[in-house]
Amino acid sequence: MTLDYQSTDPIDISVGSGGAVSTAFPGVASVNAICQPPACNPSPINVTGLYGGGLSISSNPVKITVPGTASDYVWFGAPGQSQYFVPVELLSGTVGASVRLPYVPNSMVMDRTGTNIYFGSSHELMYYSTASNTLAKQDTGVPGVVLAVSPNNAQLLINDQVRQVFYLYSVSGGSSTTFGGMGTAAAWTPDSRTLYITDSAQSGAGHKDTLYVYNQNSGWTSYPLPASGGANPGAQNLAITVPGVGAYLSGAPTVAHTWCPSGTVGNAASTLFYPQGDSVNTLTEALAATTDGKHILGAELSGGAMTVSDIGITVPAATSSTGILTPLPCPEPTAGVMSPLMITHTVAQVPVSGVSATAVDQVVASPQSNLAFITYNGTTTGATLPYYIPGTGGAAGTVGYVPLSGSSVTAPLAGAFSPDDTYFFVGTAGDNMVHYITIPANVSTTTPPTDSLQVAPNLPACVPVAAGGLDPGCNYTGTGTIVPVTVITVKPRSTT
Repeated sequence: MTLDYQSTDPIDISVGSGGAVSTAFPGVASVNAICQPPACNPSPINVTGLYGGGLSISSNPVKITVPGTASDYVWFGAPGQSQYFVPVELLSGTVGASVRLPYVPNSMVMDRTGTNIYFGSSHELMYYSTASNTLAKQDTGVPGVVLAVSPNNAQLLINDQVRQVFYLYSVSGGSSTTFGGMGTAAAWTPDSRTLYITDSAQSGAGHKDTLYVYNQNSGWTSYPLPASGGANPGAQNLAITVPGVGAYLSGAPTVAHTWCPSGTVGNAASTLFYPQGDSVNTLTEALAATTDGKHILGAELSGGAMTVSDIGITVPAATSSTGILTPLPCPEPTAGVMSPLMITHTVAQVPVSGVSATAVDQVVASPQSNLAFITYNGTTTGATLPYYIPGTGGAAGTVGYVPLSGSSVTAPLAGAFSPDDTYFFVGTAGDNMVHYITIPANVSTTTPPTDSLQVAPNLPACVPVAAGGLDPGCNYTGTGTIVPVTVITVKPRSTT
């Protein structure tokens, strides 16, 4: 059989086509072997499911931990608000000189190997090489928002929201294929074979409550999502399950679409390749999956109160005589009818108190799966950074709060973990700083994360066209000359 191998942390712990694991840097990852059509268990699309052909199978996850610490390069940016970004070299602690891009970017995404940072804009796509610290390429043929980079760094998903089209862009060749639509978020499965894209009508004109899926075997498909409106923001966010058997989409309810098709064998028109496989009766605005495959963590704001939803998930599995859980393959058809893979869940909701938020931005899960931070927008000074320690066996976990140094902080806007799980970097509004949060080896509310260092990237604010600026990509509405960091990308490097 020709298997695919997936690592949830390919920067630090990669797995080759033959299953050999390479550990370049300290980190934690789950690795799965997956039998996936068409390379394994192939079938013509019109008879998918006949005798079990064309259906996917996943192995047990193998958890790999590489101990130690590694220094990191970090880049700070503020797409839409600044034409600049700033590099930081952690080995020396030096904040580098700000780098000016040709245009104000609308997005900033680093690939999973740390080779390039991609900046989208209304004018062009811009590549920045992390090795040479130079602008490596500009491509005017694919303007738009960079929503995702495939884990193998072969493709980008760019959404031109003026023309309402997706570009599936080849990094090496510069060519692209297109498909009509608009998106709010996107993510590839770790094997780079399947791409999930969410959209929500609440995002503005032209947007629809729709899930788009691109697969190398079945091509593009689209599916309607629960209607957004009122307090339901719709599918603004998504999280890929571990292993990558599907994706959970934020909203009310929070739903999952999984990889086992439904429909009648031999009737291609009836086949849904990514049908709904779970529905959780809870509102979520931001989602993250833990690398151990046990939790989908969500956060939501309702009536001014923030809540963490700990969705414990179980991919259907059989227990052998040795006690090892083996994920079940897609159900074989009964009387010619294919059934979707149904994921079971538990839900524990924990209130987040003392946080004055106007919107939830992110849930960021740690590489160790034992901690997650919640970032948000707010206007009240003295803001704290909430964190969540997941529970076990469906039980509720614990919420804690990191006091942020400085009395002028109004909100932690965006953050990212270092791959070795020793730091969490968070950009804050009010003081326009980046705070380095130190993570203890055994984190708990009695040994909590602490704010150990603050640096000032000093990103210059762009000038919108209405105020005399020249770049229509600038949407800054403030009055200051410095803007807070809203995107953080992190790359490991070897210690010296």
